[in-house]
Amino acid sequence: MIPCRPLLALFALLSMSCGALAQAVDPVVRGGQVYRDLCAMCHAADPNRDRPAAAARRQDGVLTALETTGAMRFLRSTLSAADISAVQAWLDFVVLPAGAVRPETGIWWNPAEPGRGFALEYGQGFMTFSAYFYADDGRPDWATAAFRYDGSVAWGEAPLNQFRDGQALLAPWREALLAPSPGAVSIRFDSPTRATITWPGGSVPVERVLLEAGTTARPPAPGYPEPGLWWNPAETGRGYVLDVQGTSVMLLGYLYDDDGRALWFNTIASMPTRFRFEADWYRFADGQTLRGAFRPVRRVEPPVGRVVIDFDTPRSGVLTLPGGRRVPIVRYF
Repeated sequence: MIPCRPLLALFALLSMSCGALAQAVDPVVRGGQVYRDLCAMCHAADPNRDRPAAAARRQDGVLTALETTGAMRFLRSTLSAADISAVQAWLDFVVLPAGAVRPETGIWWNPAEPGRGFALEYGQGFMTFSAYFYADDGRPDWATAAFRYDGSVAWGEAPLNQFRDGQALLAPWREALLAPSPGAVSIRFDSPTRATITWPGGSVPVERVLLEAGTTARPPAPGYPEPGLWWNPAETGRGYVLDVQGTSVMLLGYLYDDDGRALWFNTIASMPTRFRFEADWYRFADGQTLRGAFRPVRRVEPPVGRVVIDFDTPRSGVLTLPGGRRVPIVRYF
C-alpha cells in the first residue's frame, strides 16, 4: 500500500481513510507525481487552467498529445505505458468537466454575520473547507472538512473535523489529535462566488470576501503569492490560509493555545511589494458560535505579535513568527 499524505495535512487528517483512498486511486497518485515531475515544467501546476485539461475524459487523450505535439514527443519514449495511463487517470480525476462550478479559492463569509468565516479551495480533485468561529465561552475555534468534488453535482458533503493538543504558536511541533466531530457540513455552489453552507448551525448563505473595493475579487497582482492553503510539511497539524486580491492579503493562522485548544489568528494588510507581507496578528473573541445566533465580535488587544512572510516564489516563502522563529512554508496544492 502506498503512503497517503493527509489531504488536509495542516489539520492533520483526511476526512476519509487514507488506506481506502490509496487502494482506490493508486494510478491517480502515480499520475499526479509524474505530472508534477515532468509535465509541470511546461504546464500549469493545476491542469484545469492549462492545455492538459483538454486530454481529460478523452480516450487516449494523453497518448494522443504525446504523439502529435512536437515539443512533447520526447516524453513518448521516456514514459512507460503505465505512466501514461496513470497521468490520464490523474487528469480524469482532477479536471473539472465543462460547465462545472469552480468556486474561487479564498475567504468566504455571510456579510450579515461578520466576525466568522470560511476558507474554500479546490485542488487535486478535492474541495477543502475550513471554518473559523467561536466556542461557547467566547474563545476562537475552528473546524475543517474535505470532500471529493468533480463538479458533476453542485454540492459536496463531509464530516466536520476538529482537533486538539497540536502545535502552539511558539512551541515545538507535536501531533494534533482528532476531537469529537460536531456534525457534518454540506456546500451547494450557486456560482464561483456564492454558495450555501449547511452545518450543525443551520444553512448559511455565503459569498467571497472582497478585500478591495469593487464588485468582484481581483486576482493576485503579477508575481504575488497564490491564495489558498499553506503549510510547513514538517509541522503538520497547523497551517495558514492566504487570500490574495490585487496587493491586499488576508492571513489566517490555524493552530492551538498552550492548553491544547484550537485557536486562530487573523490579519489584513497591503503588500507594497510581492516579496514581503508584514502585519500585526490579532486574536478575536466573543463572536458567533457554530450553532449560535449572530453576535458582534471583539478584537483582543494588544496584538499577538508581528508576523512576516518573505516570499521566494508565489508558492514558497519563509514565515517569521512573533519572537523571531523562521518557518519555511509552501502551498499545499
